[in-house]
Amino acid sequence: MSGEDYNWGYDPLNYNLPEGSYATDAFHGEVRVRECRAMVQALHSAGLGVVM
Repeated sequence: MSGEDYNWGYDPLNYNLPEGSYATDAFHGEVRVRECRAMVQALHSAGLGVVM
């Protein structure tokens, strides 16, 4: 392969970083983390558990 190789979703680089396609700004990790934390807090407030 040349150029950007497809990683099939198993890229070990930044493995624990939330997926960018679910964030409002996919290119900044701090936005991903902040929005993921807000989502987990909202789910907990609604009485739902989260397994990560």
